[in-house]
Amino acid sequence: MTTLDRWKNLRMPDNMTVASVMQIVHEIINNLREANELPSDLIIIYKILKILPPKFETLVRIIRNEQTPPTLAKLSVRLQMEVTEIKLQSDPHEEAFIFWIRNAICGRHRHNLAFGPRQFDHYN
Repeated sequence: MTTLDRWKNLRMPDNMTVASVMQIVHEIINNLREANELPSDLIIIYKILKILPPKFETLVRIIRNEQTPPTLAKLSVRLQMEVTEIKLQSDPHEEAFIFWIRNAICGRHRHNLAFGPRQFDHYN
């Protein structure tokens, strides 16, 4: 099978990991680059979005509605984050952990009360 055929027939079955698919994509891209037939980054990104299984549907919609598409590296990171979130949501006990991670990433984590201002000065 030629590299162009591999590119055209690229699929991501449900049991394939994001890391595996991205590795295959990078191999194909490198081969296409050597053959001087490299598609644009935008085409590569939309090809990846097109082959994703239904569990990524929400993320695909969000990315397609963005004014500027992500780079290939940022898309890979977003897909890994989505996989992590899907795994965490499948376990109801992990829901609090998801909120904690989101808040920590956004800088909205709670400060330690021991180091904050005194709330009960009248007891001193």
